[in-house]
Amino acid sequence: RAAEVAFVTGGARFDAKGSLARTPDRQPGDAPVIGEVSLSVPGPMQVQTVLDFWPVKLGEGARSFAAQRIETGTVFDAAGRITLARDSFAGGYLKDDHLEVTFRVEDGTVRFLDDLPPVENGFGEGRLTGNSFRVQLTQGRFAGWTLTEGLVDFPAFNPRGEDFRVFAKGRGPAQNLMKALVDSRLEIDFDPTRMSGEGDMTFEMFRPALNDVPYEDVRFTAIGKVRNAGLKNAALGFDLASGTMDVKVDQVGATLTGAARLGPSPVTFRWYEGFTDEGAPADLTATGTVSADFLNRFGILGRAYMTGEAPIDVTAKLDGETLVASNISVDLSPARLDMSEIGWVKPAGDAARADVSISQRGELSTSRVKFVSPTARLDGDFTLGADSKLI
Repeated sequence: RAAEVAFVTGGARFDAKGSLARTPDRQPGDAPVIGEVSLSVPGPMQVQTVLDFWPVKLGEGARSFAAQRIETGTVFDAAGRITLARDSFAGGYLKDDHLEVTFRVEDGTVRFLDDLPPVENGFGEGRLTGNSFRVQLTQGRFAGWTLTEGLVDFPAFNPRGEDFRVFAKGRGPAQNLMKALVDSRLEIDFDPTRMSGEGDMTFEMFRPALNDVPYEDVRFTAIGKVRNAGLKNAALGFDLASGTMDVKVDQVGATLTGAARLGPSPVTFRWYEGFTDEGAPADLTATGTVSADFLNRFGILGRAYMTGEAPIDVTAKLDGETLVASNISVDLSPARLDMSEIGWVKPAGDAARADVSISQRGELSTSRVKFVSPTARLDGDFTLGADSKLI
């Protein structure tokens, strides 16, 4: 028998119509009732009101996500239809096409993981079916970033524990995003105030739709680009500045690659920090060109002796801002070296090479320097002070 009903609860008006009847000659596995009901809720409707009308056993994964992760939000224009037939629960759960609810959400706050900031001011549209749940965001804010796109997708509630997907795309200060990662369970040993620049980032996460999930079962990637990038005290006492770098972060580690200036020298670089090797230092490799200004930083050779530029290769291991070890190789062939005081001059174009190995011990670092040319050779150990100057 068809019927219509309207009521108000939680400040929202519900309009429902349809027909339901007990299932005749019901057999094991049959739905207890059959029929069809449609529902319309223009809104506004708060999240708690939605949960009050969401059956506990219908899409448990999505319902649990909504109850635990959606902190605030207002639902508008909700419209739904449920069809109940004898075989609606033949697989042990409601068939996907036997339920459809669409809605619009405004000013939502969703916390995807306990140790990350929530997405705030979220606006978007959603769809709930018998075995899936999906919310597409059109805008939001995350850790000071502006989100231009977002998605929460439960493609299947059953079998239980299937992966759901979170996707987000946005832009904002690189420092803000790094702080969110540093404050997370990743426990990255990094001071985010060292970083500067504006970035564009795409984030994707896959996680089983269960309450307690170990970290190793969560898969995520953050891929993007940072412009006007900078990193204070990046290596060898120099700041990295005026850079453009590509960023990739996943559950294994973080990789930054790009081009910038290391002190006075233009370089291309790769920086990697692993998350699974606890206590292991970060790796930095860089190639570029150096001038006398670069060498002056160490109080050696460059001071009034070098004219021109020379290719350089740097590898370093870093514990936060602390240099653990480094190897520096400089091909001095293109440069002119003038040490007339001791009667030696190397014209530009003549072969020459310098290799420096640095190891850190407290505030002092020990350097082994090897310089080789057809007409001169230097091989010795030196000590640098806390300011990286020769002592």
